[in-house]
Amino acid sequence: MKPWLVKKFLNAGEIMHEALKKPRKMAETVKNARAIIQHEINISRDPARKIGLESLRRYSITPRMALSRALKARLPKEYEHSVMVADLSAQILRELKRTNRGIWITERGIRKRALLHDIGKLGVKKSVLSKKGALSAADRAELDRHIGLGADLARGVFPKRQFEVTAKHHEHLDGTGKIIGIAGAKAAPRDVLNDSIPLEVRIVAVADSLCAAVGPKEYKDVTDAGRRKIRAVLAGMRKQKGKYDQNVVDALQALLIPSKKYK
Repeated sequence: MKPWLVKKFLNAGEIMHEALKKPRKMAETVKNARAIIQHEINISRDPARKIGLESLRRYSITPRMALSRALKARLPKEYEHSVMVADLSAQILRELKRTNRGIWITERGIRKRALLHDIGKLGVKKSVLSKKGALSAADRAELDRHIGLGADLARGVFPKRQFEVTAKHHEHLDGTGKIIGIAGAKAAPRDVLNDSIPLEVRIVAVADSLCAAVGPKEYKDVTDAGRRKIRAVLAGMRKQKGKYDQNVVDALQALLIPSKKYK
């Protein structure tokens, strides 16, 4: 990134816009921008300006922030879905920890990774994402591209755990799901896949499926119709034992069904 650009605008929005022009070089762009801002901090004599610049460098100029802002700005409905998935993933994790204190994943960690599970949709045609009703085979193929696109964005930019959530959240435990974008493969041996899908990914997969089946309003619907729909989704997950981790489904059910909200 050119120094004059940062000096001229010196705000997260412009820097993130520049970073998104070449997503695969995002890490390098952000690193350069942070270095330039650090230089501005070093030469500034204004204490208030130094504080503002340090806050900008530390908290706003990151690849994660660039992608989340892009998702929110370009695809607000998909961003809403991702926030919903992140929130539910954290709740499922909390429920799992009630009976298993050995789980080391943090709620903050799974929230930030779940928020970017669908970042590949930034490269999918909006006409497909906004289409109502059943998708054609061509539309479905276009939508499925988001897995590989997301994996490409995450690879080399984020730590392995973010890459796995982004690349594997549509994979099934029995190997029948989609693993596009992982090591250039579209499938993998079932016995390998079952052990290669981390708990964090399994949680996000369950949360993603529920949130996709019941929209943001229905997710918090306390009417009988809302409860029935959630129970139907859970029943479907029970029947697909090869697809979902049943311990995670148990946690989801314990979270939603027995609560006073859904009794």
